[in-house]
Amino acid sequence: MSRLSFTPSHRTLRLGSIALALGLAVGGLTAAPASAASPLTGCKATITGQATVGLVLTATPKKCSPNPTRYTYQWLRDGKKISKATKVTYKVTSKDAGTKLAVKITAKKSGYAATTKTSPTKKAGAVTAKMKDAEADAQALYRAYPLSRSYTIKTLKEGGYTTAQATYGTDILHKNQNAQAKAMAKYLISQDVQSRVSTIVALKELKFTPAQAVYGADHASANWNAQAVLAAKLILSQAPAATRAQVIEGLTMPKIGFTSAQATYAANKLGL
Repeated sequence: MSRLSFTPSHRTLRLGSIALALGLAVGGLTAAPASAASPLTGCKATITGQATVGLVLTATPKKCSPNPTRYTYQWLRDGKKISKATKVTYKVTSKDAGTKLAVKITAKKSGYAATTKTSPTKKAGAVTAKMKDAEADAQALYRAYPLSRSYTIKTLKEGGYTTAQATYGTDILHKNQNAQAKAMAKYLISQDVQSRVSTIVALKELKFTPAQAVYGADHASANWNAQAVLAAKLILSQAPAATRAQVIEGLTMPKIGFTSAQATYAANKLGL
């Protein structure tokens, strides 16, 4: 009887065949299929800003779960990639006028499959004569006062401009809103006695965002102790018989907003 030859390759082949027949995997001999990474869910891509030549659009990702660790961006003109337009913001150019702009946002997180979403489109428009007029009027407003973006747009609209015209006139000037809030805080303090709290309230009433209002108050180089002394003098001018406790109480009222330390400093400074 002839003897069958045996080699490792024959053995591997036969064991692999048996494993396939049984629907089993032989450890070290057949590779298990890799499991696909789960995608991020709920992701959306949007654009904020007005699509007019010269203005800046911002890509805004929303609602991804779990939170991505980073995003990449690709801006599109009529569905085609715009060369080198891969940042979160995009400045609309004359080439874009009359086209539809969108952005493709890819969300990434280790252990998850990258998820890409494309935003709804925005039609890019050219600059009109009325927009240029709004720009000139916005510039005049800024020369008079360090206004917020929202207050400037509101004022222009009250002067008869459309939302699109007022927005263009304001945004084309690219005013730094933190710097505007700081300048307005200084102006407010120069005109009247202010605490940090009352300054923030006033800035928000002038349509700065809460974050901008806080920045403005905190960077106005104000001496809040000195402001408290001025406020205490004002109280005493209206109520000369006010006691130390009453002055401190008045200064620390929520709508006045000085801290206890500032109020005590003022009372001590005035010898109360």
